[in-house]
Amino acid sequence: MQQFDVCRTRGALRKHAPYLVVLQSDLIDLIRTAVVAPMRPLQGFGPIIKGLHVVESLDGESHVLSPEEMAAVPRSVLGECIGSLAAHRSRIIAALDLLFTGH
Repeated sequence: MQQFDVCRTRGALRKHAPYLVVLQSDLIDLIRTAVVAPMRPLQGFGPIIKGLHVVESLDGESHVLSPEEMAAVPRSVLGECIGSLAAHRSRIIAALDLLFTGH
């Protein structure tokens, strides 16, 4: 599993967040958890905040990366990886910076 991989969610979390994006570095893979942020369907998401949210198509439907909902989850919650947001690396890092520092 690589940083910025998009994985299907397993178990009860799937209803809340059908996809999870791995945010932590893949160099830290010996711990039982992974820091992730959900990808939620764009429809019904609410206001998109410029600089905070990344919109991407997954399985033919627009989804929003919601870094304000990031959490550490057991790796067992991460299912099949269906893609990567690595091409959006700089935007995601900037979103995290905005979330934590306001800049």
